[in-house]
Amino acid sequence: NTPTLNAATGALTWADPIAGNYTVSITATDAAGLATTQTYTLPVMVAPVYQPPQFTSTPQEESGVNQLYSYQVSATDTNGDPITFTLDPRYAQSGMTLTPDSTTPNTADLTWTPTVTGTFEIGIIAADSRGDQSEQTYNLVIVSTQPPTITSLPPAIATVGTQYSYS
Repeated sequence: NTPTLNAATGALTWADPIAGNYTVSITATDAAGLATTQTYTLPVMVAPVYQPPQFTSTPQEESGVNQLYSYQVSATDTNGDPITFTLDPRYAQSGMTLTPDSTTPNTADLTWTPTVTGTFEIGIIAADSRGDQSEQTYNLVIVSTQPPTITSLPPAIATVGTQYSYS
């Protein structure tokens, strides 16, 4: 596994270099026998492996109607790149916001006050400065926060010796 010099073109190629520092000497000789040598150090480095951000927070998956839902989203990046968060527009609900946390790096605050019950899919995208990204999706169940109401009226009287029934 060594570099190859094409004598016709002068191109130096190395199919599969191994990491390290290599001294390269190239000598060019003309038809009259005059020669010159160029020597340099060629550093061969391992290409960095870039990974997308990884979420480190877990959302609460239930909240109440007309109550503020809040989730502090956080992620890390193995390459140390800063992370930005955005709502996946396919799942963003009206009034939902995702705001960067100015006091804690690589975090953001998701807030929403749902006005109806139901199950809502939420998607948050974490992206680093290199464009690598990952997504956290989950179902948020919104339940009623109101106690049940009784709409019927009971019979006004009960009679001795007769079964009383009210439904």
